[in-house]
Amino acid sequence: MTEGEVTQNSCQAAVVKIVKVEPTNSFVAIDLQECNRSVGVVRQARKVLQSSAKDLARSLTYGFASFELPVGGASAGISAEAKESESAISDFVSAVAPLVEAGTFLPSPGKGVSESDLSDLRPLD
Repeated sequence: MTEGEVTQNSCQAAVVKIVKVEPTNSFVAIDLQECNRSVGVVRQARKVLQSSAKDLARSLTYGFASFELPVGGASAGISAEAKESESAISDFVSAVAPLVEAGTFLPSPGKGVSESDLSDLRPLD
């Protein structure tokens, strides 16, 4: 690189991937798929926006990078009405178990989700 030349690093060029989680109305946003693992929060609300989840995943990636950790950011969203939230979270946990077991996604509780909601995933991560 010559003096004054600006290049885009791989993180800036990367696209945050959205993985739809069936059968629930939910998703996981994973930044930097090249990383062996992505870590982030799971949020549940009436409507969780993919755009804000992508932004949160990217922010977490930058946070990990500031400590020179080879970890990508992630953020998951479960959109469900309050009366359906318990079953939606349970269905989400079952559906993402393969991602957690593979080490691709390591979730932590966020808005509307407790640690006990994710407890079935802990032996897998």
